[in-house]
Amino acid sequence: MEDLKKHIRRIFIYSILLLAWVKTYSQNDSLSILFNNYSANHLQEKIFAHSDKENYVTGEILWFKLYVTDAHLNLPLPLSKLAYVELLSANKKPVFQTKIELQKAMGDGSILIPYSLQSGNYIFRCYTNSMKNSGAAYYFEKQLTIINPLKKPEWILPITSTYQAQFFPEGGNLVNGIESKLGFKITDQNGESIDAKGFIEDENHLQVLQFETKKFGMGQFLF
Repeated sequence: MEDLKKHIRRIFIYSILLLAWVKTYSQNDSLSILFNNYSANHLQEKIFAHSDKENYVTGEILWFKLYVTDAHLNLPLPLSKLAYVELLSANKKPVFQTKIELQKAMGDGSILIPYSLQSGNYIFRCYTNSMKNSGAAYYFEKQLTIINPLKKPEWILPITSTYQAQFFPEGGNLVNGIESKLGFKITDQNGESIDAKGFIEDENHLQVLQFETKKFGMGQFLF
């Protein structure tokens, strides 16, 4: 009889402990949900990055470290588990993209600079997924210079337009005092026929006649 009482008392104590554990777990779970909801609506991440240098040669490794903080307090904010790292060309086109795991609001990684890149300035950019909703103001960006010794720089040369006018007197020669038919052709710097207008001046810079192409950059007039 005494053993039965001890057994019942032990079951009762175990039941109380189990109920207390379930209640505590439920409270913690509710707190976790509340915290996540508050974080999604109020907390704002900001990311910083440190690279080992500012200038690289293709084939080198770019080493970097990431830090995620609260945008207002500048304290570590361990919400996101992933960060996105990109290397952009000068016209904002991505030439390299990768994901970095974050632990305790920090992460690190490296990029092998591709041999295919042209020499020039590039943008090193980092952000988390939650920052996409807030815009690029909280992204981290810095300029890096990359040199490719195996490729010539792609210099953009200004296009210079030059024109050539050819005149063809009827019969091969012009005779002073005799009206002659004069054919002509106008071409650009590539030798392509173009539409054009022109005029002829005398030694006093007075216009004596005007002419205009008719077709395929060619025409004629009496002179």
